[in-house]
Amino acid sequence: WSAKYQSVWHLSQKGFPYLDSARSNNVSAGNVPGFVKAIAGHGSSFDGSALYLDAGRVDLTGAFTLSAWIKIDPAASGIQTIYANKKGGWNSDGFALYVNSYLSTDHRLLFETGDGTNGLTASTSLNAVTSGVWHQVAAVVEPVAGSARLYVDGFDRTQNSAIQSDFSTDAD
Repeated sequence: WSAKYQSVWHLSQKGFPYLDSARSNNVSAGNVPGFVKAIAGHGSSFDGSALYLDAGRVDLTGAFTLSAWIKIDPAASGIQTIYANKKGGWNSDGFALYVNSYLSTDHRLLFETGDGTNGLTASTSLNAVTSGVWHQVAAVVEPVAGSARLYVDGFDRTQNSAIQSDFSTDAD
């Protein structure tokens, strides 16, 4: 991996530490997720609340991209978080990448940002991320420009690209 990669987690370990292939941020906190067959080898199964990984503080200064292979359980409803450096709440300082709007099963991919007072969310159209199917999702984030592009399976599915330009990028 080149020096431009901040962190790359394949999640092939069955417990802590989850190794970072970019050799920057091994994960050794959170609650160990289940070990399951994935799209390529083995992966981790998260339950949406109690099973999570905490990478600690990762400094994402400047433009950055978040990417993951995901498969949303067809029974899942409400926010299905992929990455976050903030607590819940649309205006909490930081960002969150997730599927499904609050209390819904709209299958949107969303990149939510807040500065502690205000918040904006980049989003795809309805049903961009179908459940029960593997998808590669990505958010290409330009904080200075106040925009994010959202990709599902390599296609730009962004419907609304506006994000807060002053959200925290280096929180835990």
